[in-house]
Amino acid sequence: MENHERVERELLEQCDRVATLAECFAWMQRCDECVESLEELCRTKRPRLAVGHRQSAVARIARLAGARTQLERRFVHMGGGGGGDRDRSLAWREIDAAFERRVLTGAVINFEHIEPRQFLEDAGSVALKRVRSAIERHGSVKVNTAFNGEFIAGDKRTVMGINSKNCELYPASNVREWHVNLLYVQDGDTGHFVTIKHLSRLVGSQLSKKKNKKFFCDRKKFFLLMYVFFQLPPLFFLQRKIGDPQRGLRLDKLASYLEKDKLKIVRSEFSSLSDEDFNLLTRKGVFPYEYVDCVEKLNDTRLPPRESFHSSLTGDTVSESDYAHAANVWKRFSVRTLGEYSDLYLKTDVLLLTVVFENFRESCVASYGLDPAHYYTLPSFTWNATLKHTRVKFELLTDIDMVMFIERGIRGGLSQCSGRYAKANNKYMRSYDSSKPSSYLMYYDVNNLYGWAMCQPLPCADFR
Repeated sequence: MENHERVERELLEQCDRVATLAECFAWMQRCDECVESLEELCRTKRPRLAVGHRQSAVARIARLAGARTQLERRFVHMGGGGGGDRDRSLAWREIDAAFERRVLTGAVINFEHIEPRQFLEDAGSVALKRVRSAIERHGSVKVNTAFNGEFIAGDKRTVMGINSKNCELYPASNVREWHVNLLYVQDGDTGHFVTIKHLSRLVGSQLSKKKNKKFFCDRKKFFLLMYVFFQLPPLFFLQRKIGDPQRGLRLDKLASYLEKDKLKIVRSEFSSLSDEDFNLLTRKGVFPYEYVDCVEKLNDTRLPPRESFHSSLTGDTVSESDYAHAANVWKRFSVRTLGEYSDLYLKTDVLLLTVVFENFRESCVASYGLDPAHYYTLPSFTWNATLKHTRVKFELLTDIDMVMFIERGIRGGLSQCSGRYAKANNKYMRSYDSSKPSSYLMYYDVNNLYGWAMCQPLPCADFR
């Protein structure tokens, strides 16, 4: 920051001494490089600039942009047909965008104003256009404002910044009617104004016996946040008869758990089959994936040998019972080619998967009251089931500063497990030093630390 301050001071001092067009272009090139460096500094996320340093960087960008425009007006013909005096004396400049364009920074650059009051009045209309546009796009915004300028007293020049109040704006906000509540206190012939920080606290004591709090709204329109929570039934847990958790989600295992009355979808596609033939299609079949390496093999008129059902992915070959089932299906359904067997295999495979998923939907609706078909991922479904079961009431983050606080706390990267060094010193040791505090090393054998950590409470409200 010190280097940027020095470069800015040199550029502003040299700006008044530029006399030729060549000097003008050289100065503007150096100015653009400094502005680009400052904007990149503002966009950097790690490490993020402190608020004060960032405001200083934005102010430097605005001052340099203003000096550059004034220099252009001196040496470069800007064309005719421009706007009025206000358009020529003020300009808006986008500085940077952070946090996926949720934080937008801009500056109103002053070219000709000398009186701060007149500048603020004219700059207000320029800023309000951007604020209204942001409210139309996002619904509500938080506006942070900072006033920074160069002040001259005699032969002294200094750059000063004035802090301002941050205000939340909503579609119902009338930005031209911002006001401060004042109380006029009169004592005889004299009086003075005092600021009312808490209107409800001042007036509430006059209308209540202090049994209940009263809150007063001093606006004609106000913004209402509605929080809706649903009361949900208790959570039930499903038990599956699955021995191997890694193989338990295979379709052949899941299909074996289906009861006959759950196979209505499959039955509707094979309504003309006898019960004996239909039972052959209620289990997942097998297919020689690696054997079929060209279209011509689908014209085979015989079922390939059992060795052709080998899978290099798993290193296994289908069992004799599975191969016998495939041969039985080929014979009972009068399959003529491997292509017809493939069509029958794919159709039953998809139908069984459909039945399994529909059964899963019914079980989840009965247990959790939630339909997994309404979710993109299983973690999102599990998260909603957890919220229903715990009935926790989350406080929504309504302020961009809260969101940024949470996002800054997210860490990622390499992880390691390291042992902490500790040295014991107690009376049971030969090397005991009585001049030092006594300390002991204790060994704890603790199981399921991760499970214990997952059961600990997490913050859900009262963000401060």
